[in-house]
Amino acid sequence: MNLRRETRGGHDRADTNTPANEPEEDGVPAVLLRLCRSLAGEPSSPGLPTTAPTVALWHAVLHHRLLGAVSAEALGASLPPDWTRCVQGQYLRSLRALEQAREIASTAAEAGIRVLPLKGAAALTWLYPELEQRALGDLDLLVRPEQAEAACRTLLDLGYAPLASSTSPEEEQVKARRTHFPPYVRTGSLPVELHLQVLGSRGRREAALRDLWGAATPDELDGIPVHRLAWRHFFLHGAVHYVRHLEEDFAPLAWLVDLALLARRHPETVAWNELRQCAERWGIERELGQVCRVLAAYLGVSGPDWPQQAPEWAWERLATGSARREARAWETCRDRLAAVGEIRGWAARGRYLIRQAFPSEAHLRWRYALAPTEPIGPWRAHFFRRRAHGVVGSFKAAMRRKREATGNGNE
Repeated sequence: MNLRRETRGGHDRADTNTPANEPEEDGVPAVLLRLCRSLAGEPSSPGLPTTAPTVALWHAVLHHRLLGAVSAEALGASLPPDWTRCVQGQYLRSLRALEQAREIASTAAEAGIRVLPLKGAAALTWLYPELEQRALGDLDLLVRPEQAEAACRTLLDLGYAPLASSTSPEEEQVKARRTHFPPYVRTGSLPVELHLQVLGSRGRREAALRDLWGAATPDELDGIPVHRLAWRHFFLHGAVHYVRHLEEDFAPLAWLVDLALLARRHPETVAWNELRQCAERWGIERELGQVCRVLAAYLGVSGPDWPQQAPEWAWERLATGSARREARAWETCRDRLAAVGEIRGWAARGRYLIRQAFPSEAHLRWRYALAPTEPIGPWRAHFFRRRAHGVVGSFKAAMRRKREATGNGNE
């Protein structure tokens, strides 16, 4: 049996340090930069080169969700028919996503559930002028914790079903408190993720929730009442979300484009003093500063009084989608162990810990896309070996870096 199957959500990246500078003119990072600037509304951006695109370039464009910047005008006659269909397909998916959002918002409103579109769902609805300019992988919706159960029932009533993306019910509860419930899926629809908060394991989550819900603006989605994040809070959430994924696994450049487009279209909402004060309340000052420096240096946008220091990451690093990888498995293990304190009951805690190494059959079938009749035993062993290898290797790397840092400090 071939066990070298790509797992869901896996993004292995090398961790290299390079100085912050402009990318080489003809390389993939440079083309991605031009596409980002074009989507962010820079009028003089040249877009794609007129030569035929390479496979590596197209993979990067799709990976970073920048297909909306691709057009026949930008590529001339070099746009292959398959990629023309990709652009058209993205338009249809975005149209379908808006239909889903209207359906969910209407049903939630009838049940008295307040819903706040997040990230791409909000950007597509209120920021981008054309549907095909923003690719969506799912619909992210924020609901109040006390309405979470009712919101899940609403999705079930609409024909959605939760994926087995957690190793156990206890881990599912932890993830719901820290990030979101498991994706709810339905044939022919984008996955839907219900969030209870927006900072993940970073910052002061309760302070952020108070600000978000307190400043949410009543709005409409084709006549259906919804609430919209205040643009300042959309920016802060986008910043911490981008940095968290950049440092933990993978962050598409489209998330940066959202923030650049907001800063260009509504600069009065991203003044530095107001952003900084809010970021201090949320405990995400570092993430805000990192993103603002990146936007100013590479995408040419900034709000009033933004800091002008050099960005922490070179554009080539951002074009890979990852700024750190080596110690992530060990940090993830540490986070999972810390989550034990959030689980009530010793029996539930024991099940949680056991399932970290030996997950449920439903999770393994989802993770490795296994057919219902395919044997599960070899995949249990494969999962355990990969998790153990990653944790041990990353722990050794973390200890090595700690020793190097101690040695440098003693010099």
